[in-house]
Amino acid sequence: MLLFCGTSFNRFNHTVMKRLVFLMLLAFCLPLVGFSQRTDIHKGDIMYGLESAGVGAQGTALVRLEYISKQRKIPVQVLQEYAVRGVLFKGIAAGEGSATTQKPLCGSASAEQSHEAYFEKFFGDEAYKNYVQFVEGSLKVVAYRNKNYKATANLVIYKDQLRKDLEAAGVIKGLGSGF
Repeated sequence: MLLFCGTSFNRFNHTVMKRLVFLMLLAFCLPLVGFSQRTDIHKGDIMYGLESAGVGAQGTALVRLEYISKQRKIPVQVLQEYAVRGVLFKGIAAGEGSATTQKPLCGSASAEQSHEAYFEKFFGDEAYKNYVQFVEGSLKVVAYRNKNYKATANLVIYKDQLRKDLEAAGVIKGLGSGF
């Protein structure tokens, strides 16, 4: 016990502990810097997801959209846009009334880059509104982490008509085109 009471050992121990604590804090905080870059509407990666919300009429999909935003008031147009984006590029997760997931109509998110001019016009001119209908009374907004809000809403997507128009524009291949 007397061996550890020396002043040189205490100074050494104190310096090593300071460095160790600093390195541990650095190792913990460094990955968090990359995750704090999330931005909101039209400024980067938006957090949203779709799941089936039940059975819709023939040629439609009834979906539940979850959307994270910094604003409490979220325009219906934004929810409509991201519901269509989800059907096109993310797909629909299984939910109420559906046991399987549905693949994205465009195959993957990379289709947005490969047909950039088409989708800029599609979303810029608000042509997506022809393929989606907001279900009145379904919007719920609750406080979420880090001063964000989580909005959930049900929307009807006219998938068959959307698919036909994308095929006609040459964005996706037709179902009958083969492999």
